[in-house]
Amino acid sequence: MTKNIFDSIANHYDSPDRQALAKIIREELTTYLPRDSHQKVLLDYGGGTGLVSLPLAERFKELIIADASETMLKMAEEKIQAADLKNVRTIHADASVEFPAVPFYHSYFCTFPIQRLFS
Repeated sequence: MTKNIFDSIANHYDSPDRQALAKIIREELTTYLPRDSHQKVLLDYGGGTGLVSLPLAERFKELIIADASETMLKMAEEKIQAADLKNVRTIHADASVEFPAVPFYHSYFCTFPIQRLFS
């Protein structure tokens, strides 16, 4: 299998520039979140290190970060543990190979294309 390019950049992905961009994206997304989001599950497909979605975790019943890069997910899992977030989990999924078997979620977004819109 070809090495995922994001595996090689995961350790320095959360740069100050990307953190600033993630904040802008998060602020924009927040305007579209349902008012009753505490009862909903958020799926962040392409969520990587959780840079965009982890700060939103407390607003949802559950947050699921799915990504094709195991190394990016490992970084997200370290953040999840450090913040002691009990309602967050990760899924290793590569839609270019096979779409993951995940049920329908109340809210979802795909981080990677959104980042391209704002950069």
